Amino acid sequence: MISSIYHLRQFKWLCSLLVSLTIGLSHAQAGLSATFPQLRDVIIDSHGHEVVHGDFSAIRYKGAGLFLAAEFYYSCDWHREKSHLLTRDGKEIRPKVPQGTVFTDIYFPSGAPEKDIDSAEALPPNSVIEIHTEKGVGLANMAGDIILEPKYRQIGGCWDGIFTFYDDKKWDAFDPQGKSNQADSIYVKMFRANVSHGKLCAGRIAFSEGADGPKKLWGYYDSEGKVCIAPSFSKASDFTEDGFARVWLPYNDGRTRRCVLIDRSGKTISANEYEDISEYRGGCAVVAIRSKDDAVRKGLIDKKQHYVLQPEWEKLDYLSDNKYAAQSRAGKALNVIDTNGKVLFEIPHSTTIATETEGLVACLYSAYLNDEKVSRAHSFMKVFDSQGKVVSNQSQTEELAVSDGMILCTPDPNIFLKERRWTIISKSGVTADGIIACRIQPTTNDRLIKTYIYKKFSPEIWKNIEHDRPAEFANFLREFDFIGMPRPRVEQLLGPPDFKTCYRTASDCTSMNWIEVQYKDGLVTGWRRVYRDFTRTEFNKPWVTVNVTYDFSWAEVYSFSARNEPRFVLKE
Repeated sequence: MISSIYHLRQFKWLCSLLVSLTIGLSHAQAGLSATFPQLRDVIIDSHGHEVVHGDFSAIRYKGAGLFLAAEFYYSCDWHREKSHLLTRDGKEIRPKVPQGTVFTDIYFPSGAPEKDIDSAEALPPNSVIEIHTEKGVGLANMAGDIILEPKYRQIGGCWDGIFTFYDDKKWDAFDPQGKSNQADSIYVKMFRANVSHGKLCAGRIAFSEGADGPKKLWGYYDSEGKVCIAPSFSKASDFTEDGFARVWLPYNDGRTRRCVLIDRSGKTISANEYEDISEYRGGCAVVAIRSKDDAVRKGLIDKKQHYVLQPEWEKLDYLSDNKYAAQSRAGKALNVIDTNGKVLFEIPHSTTIATETEGLVACLYSAYLNDEKVSRAHSFMKVFDSQGKVVSNQSQTEELAVSDGMILCTPDPNIFLKERRWTIISKSGVTADGIIACRIQPTTNDRLIKTYIYKKFSPEIWKNIEHDRPAEFANFLREFDFIGMPRPRVEQLLGPPDFKTCYRTASDCTSMNWIEVQYKDGLVTGWRRVYRDFTRTEFNKPWVTVNVTYDFSWAEVYSFSARNEPRFVLKE
């Protein structure tokens, strides 16, 4: 299983990312490919070598050694774009597709097959493929026969073999034969805008209705979409295959919460009320107990709620089936221990994040570097093998991700940086260092997805999506010499001006922004940015009269503000 770990300092970025996704979705609903920001994906191995490259806007790992690569831009609606099914070595597998349709996705009958797939004949015969036409999205079988006419605006996904679709009026659900008798099922309710939901397991799925806050309560639906446990919890987890779930109830003060276990009927089966309880991993769960002195101590329980480790630990974090990062008291050593409490080896005292993948334990810890003016906190990383031997010691790390025996780290906290430097570590130590990518996503089978910023100008995006024009203009200036360009060529690339010689860029309820172009004898002699705020006051930037590259900050791409000046770099 892939896990990615991010620092709290990136919370701000995540908020802005959600805003961008929301904006992108509105474009997708308007029938356009929403972009943010301009990215391209390639597949690399653990040594940083490109295995699969191409003009792919997004690549997803489907399992069984297969990757789904989309041709067009990264979009909230990207699964509607034409896709390619690739093996881990880049060979394309082409399922049979009904005439006049485009292949966009594939769904295996019950999760991905265990073995890698290397040909269309090896695909499970009862798989279902997603197809798309100008009329919408639908489904077909592996024989190339249409199961569901491609007329739906959006596909919600596939859960337990049931597919959900939206047709501009309502959600509906279909089985793999295209039969619809699920209109009021749980699968449809999962996509209603006012319902938060979890994962259907053991015939139960957690849901909540209403806005976030103290009055928001959680309950459970059954597999038919009926309320089987009334909303009465301040928080609720998914049920396990064993038939129990963790729920949280508020104390009398309404702020702090206590955690208990319930069965499928909603009955409490906990022997104790915990301050918190983790999900069960390796047959055990970490529980937090508030002692008489009001201190919170952590311990380990099995599925019968018997203590494996007594609640006497200040810190107790899961690493693997029989390893935990533990600290007995504040100020004491931080160790990796087994389920018997035996110390296996010591890890850095100020570790904030500890995670493991196939015997490699990565510890992210804080340290202070002395600066001439101020002491600055930095995050460092040490990687240990299962015996406690240091495999790698990174001088600075801001982001960490782990996968099957691989650890990825970068010292650059901003995910939108074009030149983030990545290091890949395996059991043998550092296998690749200094890989330039804005992000790298672990998959499996010694393969990773590398994302880089794509700089090619897109006339279609420029002409159709006003919100993306600032980023597109930056790409335009990188690719072309604007100064000296004939006016017909300008209008071929940018289209006719919106008014006079001005092209409108991003605007909102308080301001309007555009690029004004200056011509002489039919050739571009200069351009400038112009703003008008809600008082109709104009701010004219200086004319740019030489060919430059235009370097936006990422915040500026989405808030084209008069206060944020771009950086100009003369073209060589």
